[in-house]
Amino acid sequence: MPRPETPTEPERNQLATTTTSPQRVPPANGETQTSPAALKSALDHLESIKGLLRDLLGRVNDTANLLKAAEKEKRATDQEIESVRRTLRSLQRVQL
Repeated sequence: MPRPETPTEPERNQLATTTTSPQRVPPANGETQTSPAALKSALDHLESIKGLLRDLLGRVNDTANLLKAAEKEKRATDQEIESVRRTLRSLQRVQL
């Protein structure tokens, strides 16, 4: 059943009580009104998170560099060990 364009008496009373109510009713489009202090607080929090993430990324990069250096050192050590083994094998073949 279609609703009439003008509100009936009970609807007028209901409308009057809801518009004078101190409670905050969100707008119909789903957006909420936020105070400037709350927005600033949220932005400050996001900036803080961004700073922490930058620090964390720096630490991850430092760790990656340490791992690369350790891998390079391991390869060099493995080559030295293999060189010593070859030398030892050649010395074991020598007969006196």
